[in-house]
Order: sequence, then structure tokens, then C-alpha cells
Amino acid sequence: MMMGMNDAVDFFMEVSQTLDDNDVETDKEFPGRYTQAMNRLRYERDKSCGSTVKKISSKNKRGCIVKCGNCGSGCIDKNPHYHYCPNCGYAVKGY
Repeated sequence: MMMGMNDAVDFFMEVSQTLDDNDVETDKEFPGRYTQAMNRLRYERDKSCGSTVKKISSKNKRGCIVKCGNCGSGCIDKNPHYHYCPNCGYAVKGY
């Protein structure tokens, strides 16, 4: 059984508070490694939630240009079947 990404981030924030409140001794590398792990969890959460596409209307071309909302890659315009941006890996919503 697994929990959702938002619940996992909240859980690890509670673990951090518990460790601080109980004055648990950790090695000197623990705070940095914990911060790195939290950054990874937040990144994976944001990546799975995705970003909406940017639609830019063009006067020279017919229609509009569709780009990734995270990195601005234009390859989504050529391949509307993409569910994830091939450039940054974020989920693509709103296309």
C-alpha cells in the first residue's frame, strides 16, 4: 500500500518536526541529505502534477503554437499525443 505524493511530503515534514522536538542526535550529514530527499520528493510531486501547455497565437501561421508550460519546448505542437514532455518529463495537461 502506498500514500500519495502530497501525503508523503507532509509526512516527512512531520518527521522533521518530531526529530527537532525530541532532540534526536543525527550525524552531521543528515540535515543536508534530508533536504536533498525532500527536494526530490517535491520535484517528483510537481512533475507528476504537470503543467498546462502554453498556446501562443501566431499572425503569420494558421492556428497557434503549443509549447510545454514548464520548459517551453515546442515539440508538443508537433506531437499532440504526448502525455509527458520529452524535453523535461513533466506531465502535459490541457491539450
